[in-house]
Amino acid sequence: MAALWLGFGIVVGSGSVGGGWIGILSGAIAGALVLPWLGVLLGLLGGSVKDCFGGAVAGALVGLLFGLLDNGAFHFHNFNLGLMIGGMMGATFVLLLALKQRLLQRSPVGR
Repeated sequence: MAALWLGFGIVVGSGSVGGGWIGILSGAIAGALVLPWLGVLLGLLGGSVKDCFGGAVAGALVGLLFGLLDNGAFHFHNFNLGLMIGGMMGATFVLLLALKQRLLQRSPVGR
């Protein structure tokens, strides 16, 4: 999971800073330093790499589509936000559904 978020960090970091090659490289390094820790946390919570990647791809496509429909241009900020939120939702969605099922089985309302 940390390796997946390392890749996300490189993509997000390289797209969030302008200023030519130095800005792209420094942003990629900064993203590679920050986001793997989120991947470690999500992995420790029990998130699946496959679900996380699927959510990230879906979120990135939604962010891309939103940017294209909003003003007809590609914006890295929409893409990056969709990638990160989709990845976090994909990693935790199955866990939250399982928690809901366990809570409903325990509660007297669910019986």
